Amino acid sequence: LDEFVNKFTTLFISGQVQLEILNNICHMDIIFTSANYSVLEHIGRSESTTKASV
Repeated sequence: LDEFVNKFTTLFISGQVQLEILNNICHMDIIFTSANYSVLEHIGRSESTTKASV
C-alpha cells in the first residue's frame, strides 16, 4: 500500500493522477474506491502543511 500511496502522491503532485486513474480504472477501481478518500485526505493535509510552512 505504501508503494501505491507513493506513486499516487507523485502522480497527484505532477498533475497526472486523473489521467493515470482513467488509464487504469478498470484494473484498480476496487483498490482506488477503498483507498481514495483516505489517500486524498492524507495528500490534502500534506499539501496544506507544505504550503503553510513555505
